[in-house]
Amino acid sequence: MSETNGTGIIYPTITLGGIEYSIKFTRGALFYRLSKAGVDLNDLTSPKGFATMIDVLKAVITPAFTGDSESLAELVLNEGKSLAVGDAIREALGKAFPPTQTPAAGTAESKAAVQ
Repeated sequence: MSETNGTGIIYPTITLGGIEYSIKFTRGALFYRLSKAGVDLNDLTSPKGFATMIDVLKAVITPAFTGDSESLAELVLNEGKSLAVGDAIREALGKAFPPTQTPAAGTAESKAAVQ
């Protein structure tokens, strides 16, 4: 599922405990919330990956989610949504931090074959 906020950008959503949460943030808000909580995004791909994913999710869906991190982790696990949460976070990060380089228009696809 996904939603927009009038910008045309489609944000991912995740339903946990029967409540749909939007996974969207600005770079500044994310950096602030994560640095305040001592969370390092690099840990998403480390052995701390699950805990970091839950910390990022909590930072993104608070104040709508009022439980603590442990109850959020239990909710994600009990509903079998670990992969869906990870996918939603990766998608939202991609929207907040788009690639810095884009292919030039008309490059690879429009080049004539060399004979």
